[in-house]
Amino acid sequence: MKKNIISISLTLLLFLTFLNQKAYPEDYSSSASILLYHRFGEDKYPSTSLSIEQLEKHIEILSKPEYNVMRLENIASAITRGESLPDKTIAISIDDAFKSVYTVAWPRLREANLPFTVFVSTETIDNKYTSMMNWDQIKELHKSGVTIGNHLSSHESMIHLDSVTWKNKIDFAQKRLTEILGEEPSLFAYPYGEANIEMKSFLRERGYAAAFGQHSGVASEYLDPFFLPRFSFNEKYGGLDRLKLAINALPIPIKDIIPKKIIIENNPPFLGFTVIDNTLNLNRLQCFASRQSKPSIIDILPGKRVEIRFQEKFKKGRNRVNCTLPSKNNRWHWLGFQLISKNSP
Repeated sequence: MKKNIISISLTLLLFLTFLNQKAYPEDYSSSASILLYHRFGEDKYPSTSLSIEQLEKHIEILSKPEYNVMRLENIASAITRGESLPDKTIAISIDDAFKSVYTVAWPRLREANLPFTVFVSTETIDNKYTSMMNWDQIKELHKSGVTIGNHLSSHESMIHLDSVTWKNKIDFAQKRLTEILGEEPSLFAYPYGEANIEMKSFLRERGYAAAFGQHSGVASEYLDPFFLPRFSFNEKYGGLDRLKLAINALPIPIKDIIPKKIIIENNPPFLGFTVIDNTLNLNRLQCFASRQSKPSIIDILPGKRVEIRFQEKFKKGRNRVNCTLPSKNNRWHWLGFQLISKNSP
């Protein structure tokens, strides 16, 4: 009798252990891959446009049952609160409100029942540029369930504006969008993905839910919700291999990131962070800086502290650093940074 009871208890224990097992640790559950597009089928602008064929293939893959495409505001809310999201959760975002969003992307995304967000710079719509959507089209998208976000009143680099100017431009765009849509947008995307600490604090104080850059990486609860990364796609970097890499990517749980400022004070900068997940083999970590010919030097210190040194000075403008680490099932951990140098080396 006792043997039977012990046997049943062990079986039950093993069964419960199996139920509680996950493919990946809890550290990865509050994360998502956010995709970024601009134009569609506009062959004159290959650096910002995705071909129609590429778009249709992207939609075909994103529509597969293994992927969970959610509204961006719901993902931002979950990440901010540290709430769990299903594995392979994805959001689709589109910047600038070009007309091809309405004529090319929306019919296809609507047919596939895939939610997406459009970030709008209001002056480009008010000025009635022929390449842009008009307010009636934007209102039609909004009424159909498309999320509309703030992308500044004018589409220009905010870091080159004084604080009074960029604050006024954020507020003006918010007021204009609220007048048109009948509700305040809760999301903001920085033009060109350029921001600083003051901008992030201002958006937080204004009550926005989250803000987004243009650097690659998996958005997670371990990153600043007012500078979340997005994987950008165009004709050159819109292949299916890159898409699959992005939508299957996992975060690298980190803390104690330096530098805290996006605009660097020392060139080359010193980049460091501490990895929280003790299961990761950091000896396989690789980090690459854009526009550099020499590899980055990575030091792994006690306590999972990672320090990255660059052998070349960063060029003026946007510089991106991508850190990747292989995981199981042919997936990769992906962590990205954007650092801005205002001066030439």
